[in-house]
Amino acid sequence: DEQERIQRKTFVNWINSYLSKRKPQMKVENLIDDLKDGVKLLALLEVLSGERLPMERGRVLRRPHYLSNCNTALEFLRSKRIKLVNINASDVVDGKPAVVLGLIWTIILYFQIEENTRVLEKLGQRYASPSVDRRGYASSTDDDRSVREGSISRKTQEKWKVGAKKALLQWVQAQVSKQLGVQVNDFGPSWRDGNAFLAVVNSIRPGL
Repeated sequence: DEQERIQRKTFVNWINSYLSKRKPQMKVENLIDDLKDGVKLLALLEVLSGERLPMERGRVLRRPHYLSNCNTALEFLRSKRIKLVNINASDVVDGKPAVVLGLIWTIILYFQIEENTRVLEKLGQRYASPSVDRRGYASSTDDDRSVREGSISRKTQEKWKVGAKKALLQWVQAQVSKQLGVQVNDFGPSWRDGNAFLAVVNSIRPGL
């Protein structure tokens, strides 16, 4: 349907934005067919993670090689404690659209949202930004002083983590506020159908 077509196009553009940074560059034309052998999938994960992954290469790759590459990709994601629900290598190799779309969406969620949240956390820890009280005003706290003194408690780190995610969620909500029928209340169920992601992309790059 139209929604799936838009999802595929959006995911292809997202993947290619990263594969273009690879040397030599790679490009995905067909989301389902081009990921079957696992080569471009592994290449994408290498660019995103900065890690080298074992890969079956060659001019003539067959199903066992496809399965090996896709299994390597999935095991890598599991090693990052990423939950893969109803996603297995054989379904990716067989080109099942729902599985491939779900896999790419899972990768986007982790490497874009989770990683960006971590960046916000690190910035908060590095610069010891003042906390925000219930009224929304910045205020200096004992936690801020503890950072300046070089002692960061676990409780303080958790506060930063919550604050970073809240800030990111508020940004997303602001981006999709004009998109009819799209509500984002969290980084879980609100994203499962892909509409929130598409709304964010459309707000940044209309017509993409």
